[in-house]
Amino acid sequence: MINYVVHSRALTGHESFEETREALLREFVDAKEALATRAAEIAELKRRRGLIDESRVRDLTEKLRSVESKIISTNSELSLQNARRQTLKERREEQEKQLREAERAAQASGALVIKRDVAADILGLAKSVLETLEGDYVKRVSERMSAIFMGIVGSDPAFEASVFTGVSIDENYDIVINTHGGRHLDADFELNGASQRALTLSFIWALMEVSGVMVPRIIDTPLGMVSGGVKARMVSAITRPPTGNETPDFQVVLLLTRSEIRDVEELLDERAGVVTTLSCSHHYPEDLVNNWGVNHPVSRACTCTHRQSCRVCARRYDERHGITFRDVGGTA
Repeated sequence: MINYVVHSRALTGHESFEETREALLREFVDAKEALATRAAEIAELKRRRGLIDESRVRDLTEKLRSVESKIISTNSELSLQNARRQTLKERREEQEKQLREAERAAQASGALVIKRDVAADILGLAKSVLETLEGDYVKRVSERMSAIFMGIVGSDPAFEASVFTGVSIDENYDIVINTHGGRHLDADFELNGASQRALTLSFIWALMEVSGVMVPRIIDTPLGMVSGGVKARMVSAITRPPTGNETPDFQVVLLLTRSEIRDVEELLDERAGVVTTLSCSHHYPEDLVNNWGVNHPVSRACTCTHRQSCRVCARRYDERHGITFRDVGGTA
């Protein structure tokens, strides 16, 4: 095949005929060789094609179509399964949320049940304690108070001339003073000062004894408005040592004035374990004999007993009470 384009270009280039001929021959040879190469390749391809099993190709093609169909079907099923899985996942999350809420509610309900049970137990215990206090303990306090009071005032219920036949605590927790004929006395208006002191002391003493608490008992001026036999019996009652297991051990601290001490010195000699005298500087010069040399009220303690005095505690009426002066204590 003559390349007219090249030939035309050669002619336009003013090349010689020989040069053009040689160029065309080279092109011809090259084209012929290329054609032979292509023919060999076509022959090889035909040979290879002849080796292909057409039935096998058709079978593979059918199988490929079947596999492609299955892939499409599987992809569709996978999409459905993914959608179903997402739905189930959301449902599970919702159920887990409901479970957590139910557990919290159950815990709250359980806590409320426990609190209710504890409250019921405490209420039952409180009622039981209250019943015991209202019943047995009130009765015991009432009986012990009556025994102490009757002993202090020296009244015998069997004696018709006695003022008191006993005291008790009623259902309203009021103290009732009983007398002959079924009458009751008003503690505020029908008892003298000494009897009121005796009643108050009897109630407090009975309450402490029945409670069984071992504590010091400190009483400030308990014998005011009390004299004679009532005073002695009162001091005896509140300082009597405990007997057996009936009453708890205790310590009594009495703060007494000189007038309260008068007439019970022997009882104090017998019962007192430690005696200390307290004096205050503001009692000078009316009561205290010695000036302590201070310009403001000061309290001081000395080792004097109820039968002694010193430069600190000496009073102007000590001789009338049979108090002995001892020259100790230094300069007041």
